[in-house]
Amino acid sequence: MATIVKHPILDREGNIWAYELRDRDGDGTKALLYLLAYDLEFKERLEEDRIYLPVDRETLLDESVTILDPKYIWIAIKSEVDPRDPEILQQIWNLKEKGYKLALEGVGPWVDSSLLPLFDLLEIDREQELDEKWIGELKSSGFLLLARGVEEAETFIELKKAGFDYFQGYFFARPIETKTREIDGAKLRIMEIYGMLEGGGDLDKIVEAFKQDPQLTIALLRYINSPYFGLQKEVSSVRFAINFIGPQRLKRWLTLMLYASEGGDHRTNPLYQLAKSRANLMAHIAKLAGLDEEKAYLTGVLSLVEILLGVPMQHFIKSIRIDQEVASALLDRTSNGYGKLLTLIIAHELGNRVALERYLEELGIDGNTFAKAVLEAL
Repeated sequence: MATIVKHPILDREGNIWAYELRDRDGDGTKALLYLLAYDLEFKERLEEDRIYLPVDRETLLDESVTILDPKYIWIAIKSEVDPRDPEILQQIWNLKEKGYKLALEGVGPWVDSSLLPLFDLLEIDREQELDEKWIGELKSSGFLLLARGVEEAETFIELKKAGFDYFQGYFFARPIETKTREIDGAKLRIMEIYGMLEGGGDLDKIVEAFKQDPQLTIALLRYINSPYFGLQKEVSSVRFAINFIGPQRLKRWLTLMLYASEGGDHRTNPLYQLAKSRANLMAHIAKLAGLDEEKAYLTGVLSLVEILLGVPMQHFIKSIRIDQEVASALLDRTSNGYGKLLTLIIAHELGNRVALERYLEELGIDGNTFAKAVLEAL
């Protein structure tokens, strides 16, 4: 069974432009195509505005590729596919006529330049030293350029200067430098309320804490009025909202709001999206390892607070009331099952097969069962 990974592609402002869907093992491209074409439940779960889909030769020529909605699917032709192949060239023209946006992977100065105008976006091969003159010529010709494997913030800045439009990699989840700084008031309020809930705090004090932060209160009321809860009428009482949501769901929401409290649309915040997807996947897989779902979710969602807050994890742990097993997992990812589960999920995100197989074995999770769980959690 294919194990699907979903990675964000960011624009020059660091916002999410699209999500790339790819099989981690490289052999499930056609299976992914069928999921997108025929599995309505899978498509509804994705809830993404734009999907970037790398395809091999077999998948590109499959009739199902033309069933995908060209309004939100970008088709990226893998580097091993030869666009000069008559069958491939004909399919490219067919897709262009149907309104699909096309990308070409692994592009370098050696590529036949006469083929490039067929594509809307070029993924530049960065294995070779970048040819600045050639990059400039591509930009002046109107091509959109994508850089993959951007792991450091400094690299992101350099590639922006070179003219790249889109970027993929974990540079957004790694700080340029780690240093202790003051945690801003909005986040402190969230941590304070979370601590009250964790300690079984008084409802009146929790309501009052929300009232001290109008922005957080508005966000809470918007959350409970979302279609997810299916309420028949709008709710204007903070007390009702807190009672209705319940402590567990409220704690989940608060931890995610740590990432969304910077302002702007949190849906385009890659750190928020990574924390959300990581926590959801950990909660989904926890039961396979005999672990508590809520503790697994909390471990996942808090695993990025060092980057978010700019403080060492030890500093954060001391500043908030938190479950001891979760705290141990965050401080030492080999200390218990939750830490090992976090390591497993990070290995999956990065495509580290050696670490993935090791921790699947340590946690007693079957590989095929894991792949199915990943698919269900997307």
